[in-house]
Amino acid sequence: MRVRIISMIGALMVVLAACSGSGDSESTTLPPSTTTIAEDAESPLASDATSQTTTTRDSEAEDQSTVLEPTREFVREPLSDVTYVTSIMTPTIEFSGAGEWLFSGEFDPLLLLSLSTGTGGAQEQVLNFATFRTTETDLAIAALKSDSALVFSGEEVPATIGGIDGVALTATAVVPGGGFARSSIFPSNLFISQVALDPPILPDGWVFRFTVIPVEDVVVVAMVGSDAASFDDLLVAADALLSTVTFSG
Repeated sequence: MRVRIISMIGALMVVLAACSGSGDSESTTLPPSTTTIAEDAESPLASDATSQTTTTRDSEAEDQSTVLEPTREFVREPLSDVTYVTSIMTPTIEFSGAGEWLFSGEFDPLLLLSLSTGTGGAQEQVLNFATFRTTETDLAIAALKSDSALVFSGEEVPATIGGIDGVALTATAVVPGGGFARSSIFPSNLFISQVALDPPILPDGWVFRFTVIPVEDVVVVAMVGSDAASFDDLLVAADALLSTVTFSG
């Protein structure tokens, strides 16, 4: 992750852990989250530079934010309790209070954050943001519900992120025989911006909360997910971060 500092006054410029392969469930052991973006010379994310972290801080400048720059691969970079802002997503997402979180990557339609369980690999608790290219929340919700590996329960409930009202809904991944499935809707579907990432993992028994928020001319989906035993604690940590989120641009 490359990080740079800009002044918010001058310019104010977040689901999923992914891996390659088919949708068949074979094992309860999840592959490590080391998937890289497909090599594409025309991709705006393509670069000869390797992923690295460069942080510039000015403790006396209270009106500055740390900019998360796009990465060519999934990373595991610790965040701190400063204000962060995305650099290529539309809308721009700003958040703070992320000291216990890891930055997993920013791509055109995706911001990926995680909490490490200490076991490494893909066994992490996640908080991810994705943008759907529609202004209709019902269409985004229909896309979510079309994933055959997700079983939704309960009713949609009112939710707010960044002062914008939306709805939240909960689902559990159900994979016959256990193991994991690959999502059929992320990252490529009719509404989400296309990105050269492999389909993400949906581990059997994991619980997910999707918060669907209309922002300008897109719909932002904030997805929180983990194993069932960790889910309630994850919601507390995720909601604390989500309470700091603002959208712009």
